[in-house]
Amino acid sequence: MTLFAWSAVLAVLAAGSWWVAGSGVWDVPLAGNASRTAPAFGARNAIVLLSAGLDHWKPDAPFGPTTDGMSRIRQAAADYAACRAQARVCKVIISGGDPEGHGIADAELYAGEIAALGVREDDVIREARSNTTYENAKFVEPLLQGGHYDAVVLVTSAYHMRRAKIAFDRLGFDVIPDAAPADRAEFSLVPRRQNFRLAWRALHELGGIVQLYLYDWTSIH
Repeated sequence: MTLFAWSAVLAVLAAGSWWVAGSGVWDVPLAGNASRTAPAFGARNAIVLLSAGLDHWKPDAPFGPTTDGMSRIRQAAADYAACRAQARVCKVIISGGDPEGHGIADAELYAGEIAALGVREDDVIREARSNTTYENAKFVEPLLQGGHYDAVVLVTSAYHMRRAKIAFDRLGFDVIPDAAPADRAEFSLVPRRQNFRLAWRALHELGGIVQLYLYDWTSIH
């Protein structure tokens, strides 16, 4: 094959990849079933809430949870309310450090937000060191072991759940996934900016999953 032919093939592949990412067609087989099954609680329960970073809602406003972060907070608060309604022991473990250097850990700020939704302060446990999904699981592990929980409910965004569950599974925890709603790509023949952003997010998740498998391969705990 000539150099011109190879260049033409690469150009077609690049254009095709660009259209697939922007059209959102890549997300169609991932849509699955949107129905949700309520978690089954035990006598002692831990609801593990993974943070999703902080953001400024207004230029001069203090930091607050991102949109995905608030979605996760609401999901965890709903799980907590359902757990308490059954007169069970219910704890919320909020996991998230300060990976972007804002000067406050996600766990600290999220704790205030979830308290406003009815979660008792003495039922909130903060894990404020983790900066990655791998560290979420690593630093939450001793908290789960020390609490002797019968059921562990894992709350994170739907797009992040697979990677998060792998991280906890590899440490021996049989978590109950309860995914919070998040933006999905919308199919469009004309590529959309939002779909490019979500495609990059999906690639980031895929890279994170590969990283966890590499950790297993290299025996990194």
